[in-house]
Amino acid sequence: MSSLNRILISGASIVIIVAGMKAASSILGFVLFAVLLSTCISPLVTLIARKGVPRNLALAITILFVILGGFLLASLIGTSISRLVQTLPGYESRLGELQRAFVSLFDRLNIDISDLFSKDKFDPQRIIRISTAILGVVLNAISTSLFLFILVALMLVEVVGFEARIQEDISFRNSLRARLFEVRKEIRKFVSITALTGLVTAIANVILLVILGVDFPVLWGGLSFLLSFIPAIGGILSFILPALLAFLEFGWTKSIIVIVGFVVINNLVDNVLKPKLMKQGLDISILLIFLSLMFWSWVLGPIGAILAIPLTLFVKRFLAEIRIENQNGST
Repeated sequence: MSSLNRILISGASIVIIVAGMKAASSILGFVLFAVLLSTCISPLVTLIARKGVPRNLALAITILFVILGGFLLASLIGTSISRLVQTLPGYESRLGELQRAFVSLFDRLNIDISDLFSKDKFDPQRIIRISTAILGVVLNAISTSLFLFILVALMLVEVVGFEARIQEDISFRNSLRARLFEVRKEIRKFVSITALTGLVTAIANVILLVILGVDFPVLWGGLSFLLSFIPAIGGILSFILPALLAFLEFGWTKSIIVIVGFVVINNLVDNVLKPKLMKQGLDISILLIFLSLMFWSWVLGPIGAILAIPLTLFVKRFLAEIRIENQNGST
């Protein structure tokens, strides 16, 4: 087979695979996220087993920890969102005041923005209803997240079993599947460092919001922690909602303080703390990070933004192993 035919067949195969992934994105993204969590949690089994606990019991303890921890986290975030939904109607009058203030300000500058803030386009009641509906969808998604942690628990059994087989079976250790599985070390490194720096960022953000008196600081801190796993743009997205809420509650001054505070905290963590923890990079350029973020978000939806770096690391490892297999086959 000629090189051109191989390239065309490979390209067509990739297109078919990507189209299939996009068609099944709602399920596939959920499953891949569960795989990521189970892979990152599996070292806890080994850690518990080193304390003298039988491996099966260590696995059971880890599974119980995952389910209970997931339930508590979902309950905390769900309660905060439920309270926010109940509080939203109270901001309706403030939105109306801001609407009139903007119109008055631009009128003094001889700029007509009445069309922009017309009742059809900027109706405070309509905005509140849309926001409530969106938060309701998020709340429903969180209420079903317990299924995610059950799936993580089941996958954890498979991951731990696979790791045990690699350690015990020397012949299997050299197989393609086992070598591909080694990418979990790079993924764990990325996730653990991102989680630690995200936690530091979230705690600092919560303290800032508590000092300023912005409502629901724990919710926004949790949101900033989750968004820390989205490279490049996660930090920007994290301050939009708390800054908007600060603007509705207190006006421009505290809203700007929230934005500046979040930006300073994110930059300090990303440029000072994370490089010290990372030590050696993941061999991914900034351009590749942006491209992977765009591609996986397109294929898998919002969850693809979180999975972008782990999936890119896996694809790189897969291509490298395939190249090695082809070289060994040709010799």
